[in-house]
Amino acid sequence: MIETSLAMFAKKVIYILLFLSASTLLGCGQTGPLHLPEERDSNDTTQRSETTPVAVEMSAS
Repeated sequence: MIETSLAMFAKKVIYILLFLSASTLLGCGQTGPLHLPEERDSNDTTQRSETTPVAVEMSAS
């Protein structure tokens, strides 16, 4: 009698945990369409600013 009630309790706990995990996974889903960033060409340098560093001298006053 005790074994069957313990088995029933364990089965209920397993079902509750499965339900909670499934509802958590469904609740944290993305609501909109999947957004993938555009791939940029690795050789494209038009976006980068190609400037030469300039040394600045500080004069002591």
